[in-house]
Amino acid sequence: MSSPSHPFASPLVHPTPAPTSALIFLHGRGDSSRNFLPLFTTTPISTPPHTLGGILSPKTRIVVPTCLPTHSPIYGTRYAVWFDMFHERGAWNGDYTAHQKHSIRACVSYLHSVIETEIASGIPASQIWVGGISQGMGAAMLTFLCGRWKLGGVVGLSGWVPFAADLVVEALSFIAPDLIPQDTSEDEKKQLDAAIDNVLATPVFLGHGTADRTLRYQIGRSVYTLFRVLGVKVEWRRYEGLGHWWRAPEEVDDMVEFMV
Repeated sequence: MSSPSHPFASPLVHPTPAPTSALIFLHGRGDSSRNFLPLFTTTPISTPPHTLGGILSPKTRIVVPTCLPTHSPIYGTRYAVWFDMFHERGAWNGDYTAHQKHSIRACVSYLHSVIETEIASGIPASQIWVGGISQGMGAAMLTFLCGRWKLGGVVGLSGWVPFAADLVVEALSFIAPDLIPQDTSEDEKKQLDAAIDNVLATPVFLGHGTADRTLRYQIGRSVYTLFRVLGVKVEWRRYEGLGHWWRAPEEVDDMVEFMV
């Protein structure tokens, strides 16, 4: 599950006896699944047994993919990033380098394979949730938007969406260049229409703190506006005084309520 220029490791999985659903959740840049999974599953919530892993694990398999450190021209060092892009550089003006485009394609392809693995295990797409925090949210949102499934839902915390300013005309055309070929047949057009309908029918939950200095609150709010414009059913939660992380238990309670 890796490419020579942008490596990914096999996901870590929180043990679940007989899963009927799955939550695929992506850590932020500079992190790893080994560090993030125990932190994520032990996050406190209000409902007994009072941890996120405890309330989900009887039926929901928690899957945490990871990206491995690789040389990042943008950051100028080896860094664990889902794709090589600052949120404030190349995110809004459409000025993308060939390296950035390749790294995003590789990321989306890898995460699609993670979803396909869950489907192959017997979990229907409608019972799969995809989410992430910070840059992990950006990767999760692109994976969702460039997919073909009606998922159970998508969760984005303290993050952003690359290409938000020109998503439809720009992102889909080069992230998934085979999606809309010039000589599209009638059958292919029907498949494409079905994929778009599935994406637009997938609900989205977004949460962002007003005190986030890494990704300003207005950036998160613009993602909400984007999905409203696209016609996606989206829930928005504003958390007063919260910085660049999630708030437990309130925000995690909201996420669990959205999933169930």
